[in-house]
Amino acid sequence: QAFGELVRQILTESGEHLEQWKTSTLEALGTNGRIVVDVVPNLELLIGPQHPVKELGPVEAENRFNQVFVRFVKVFCKKEHPLVLFLDDLQWVDTPSLKLIELMTAGGELDYFLIIGAYRDNEVIPKLPLLTTLDALRPGPVTIHEMTLDPLSLHDVTRLVGDSLSVDT
Repeated sequence: QAFGELVRQILTESGEHLEQWKTSTLEALGTNGRIVVDVVPNLELLIGPQHPVKELGPVEAENRFNQVFVRFVKVFCKKEHPLVLFLDDLQWVDTPSLKLIELMTAGGELDYFLIIGAYRDNEVIPKLPLLTTLDALRPGPVTIHEMTLDPLSLHDVTRLVGDSLSVDT
C-alpha cells in the first residue's frame, strides 16, 4: 500500500521527471516487472503492461521476489530523496515478510532508507519471528533504536480528539 501511494505521487510529476522514474524502474526490474506489478498494481501505470514471468518453485520464487523487490525499492532510495517506510502492527508480520525486511535493511544494498516499525510489545512472545529477526539484525550493520511508549492518558486522548475536531477541551 505504501509503495502504491509512492507510485501515485510519482505519476503527478512532470514529463521529464516521470520519464526518468519510468526508465530507472524498468532498468531495475528488467524482465521481472510483473512480479512487482502483482503487489503494486498501479506501478503498471508508470512502466506499462508487463509480461508474465517464468514459474519457479516456492523457494526460488520467494528468492526472486525478494531480489527484485529490493532492486525496486532501491530506485527510490537516493540522497536527493531518501525513503522512509513506516510499518505498523509488526507483531503480526509473517516470516517471508520479515526475511524481506531483513534483506532490505541488512543486505547493504539500500542507502538512504529508513524503516520505522511499530509493534505491541504486550502481544509478542519471546520466540516470535519478529523478535528473532530483530535479535539477528542487532550485531550487523543495521542500527536499531527501540522506544517503549506508554498508553495515552484520558487527558491526552481528550486533547487529541479535541484537536482533531477543532474543539477546545
